[in-house]
Amino acid sequence: MKLFSFAATLVALLLPALVFAQAPFKFNYQGVARDAGGNLIANQAIGLRISLISGSPTGTDQLIETHSPTTNAFGLFNIEIGGGTNVYVNLAFDLGTDAHFVKVEMDAAGGIDYV
Repeated sequence: MKLFSFAATLVALLLPALVFAQAPFKFNYQGVARDAGGNLIANQAIGLRISLISGSPTGTDQLIETHSPTTNAFGLFNIEIGGGTNVYVNLAFDLGTDAHFVKVEMDAAGGIDYV
């Protein structure tokens, strides 16, 4: 009985270390949607494609994902980068010391014709 109790205690102590996981890579992003004429796109669904790029603004894509938020009365939208629909992700992506850039492309009609 003491052996079982010892084994159960050992499992209870080691189990949290075995199931420890990293927090998901996500961060908040907020923007204002405007059409080509500079007018607000209010209370409307828009399509977004977000790219995280390393090295330079024309560097290597590390993450590409899509979002379909709806703007508010002021054209404001909020998304969580890292929480969209994945198009591409480099699983070896490391923030490290390189410069990183966020590229935001939008389809004002809510589709996938990103500009």
